[in-house]
Amino acid sequence: MDFTQPPPWVNALDIDPKTGEFLLTTNRGFFRIDADDDRVTPVRGEISADAKQATVSTFLQLASAGGNRLVGSGHPDQEGTLPTYLGVIESDDGGRAWRSVSGLGEVDLHRIVFKHGRMYAYDAVLGAIVQSRDGGRTFTERFTPSGVVMIDFEVDPASARRIVASSDTDLYRSDDGGETWRALDSNAGMRLAWPAADAL
Repeated sequence: MDFTQPPPWVNALDIDPKTGEFLLTTNRGFFRIDADDDRVTPVRGEISADAKQATVSTFLQLASAGGNRLVGSGHPDQEGTLPTYLGVIESDDGGRAWRSVSGLGEVDLHRIVFKHGRMYAYDAVLGAIVQSRDGGRTFTERFTPSGVVMIDFEVDPASARRIVASSDTDLYRSDDGGETWRALDSNAGMRLAWPAADAL
């Protein structure tokens, strides 16, 4: 990182369960970071859809779905190639080749979480937490509070229906899978992790 320049925006951070590497996506690219020796390897991904191609790395949200499979969303690096919203995309080779799963041109996921045999995500186009039981091919939508843009959310490891989400100003909780929400606290820009039921 060049400290004379503005810091990069982090889109996603996850761990590859197969290699143990950190998966980091920023506005400067997609990188794999070796957890043992800190070696950084840039990943240049390409997506093909509707007989068109583009690279995807600088505006990429992703999460490991187990094994070699990555699920992502974002925007093509080159304007005018593919639709602005890539929808749900997936890769089986560590992020080098991507293909469209659903929602091309319509869906823009800003956070992806796998828990309870489901895929949860925040769709910034709809303003909703969406849930899928088939890897992102179909979704159930649960709208977040009107006018509130969520920046992060997490799902209770002990309950598929309990979700905590944060906006720029507040923290919200749902106990019914996103059907209804209540404000918990005022905290600006909180990031969340919920690795165990008693450790939010």
